[in-house]
Formats: sequence, C-alpha cells, structure tokens
Amino acid sequence: MRISAMTAFILAGSLVLSGCGTAAPRSGADPGKTTQIALQKIDRICALPHAERDAQLNKLKAQTGVFLVCSQ
Repeated sequence: MRISAMTAFILAGSLVLSGCGTAAPRSGADPGKTTQIALQKIDRICALPHAERDAQLNKLKAQTGVFLVCSQ
C-alpha cells in the first residue's frame, strides 16, 4: 500500500495538532496567580489610548487567538 505525499502531510499535521492539547500543565503554576496576571494585563491593555489599545488587541488576537473587547 502506497500513500501519497499529500496524505502523509495531512496525517503528520493531524498528529502534531492532536498533541497540542495534551500537554501537561506546568508544575507549580498557581491558577490564582495566573488569573491575577491575566487580569492585570487586560486592565493595562484596556487603559491604553484608543490607537495603542487597538494595536495591542490586534496583537493579542494574532498571537493567541483570543478576542478581547474593552468596555468604553
């Protein structure tokens, strides 16, 4: 049985992506501290002037996929 290069590529990509969600949580990470740091970053971004805030929100979305909306 011979598989095409595209099939092999898709299979390899699927295996890589399936491993992304199975990483073990960092040992010693305090969930409360992590939440506090995230909230501080959100507050910092939302306190920026409009143009800078939009740039940071776009950067956050591009880097993490997280879509953050700051209340006006």
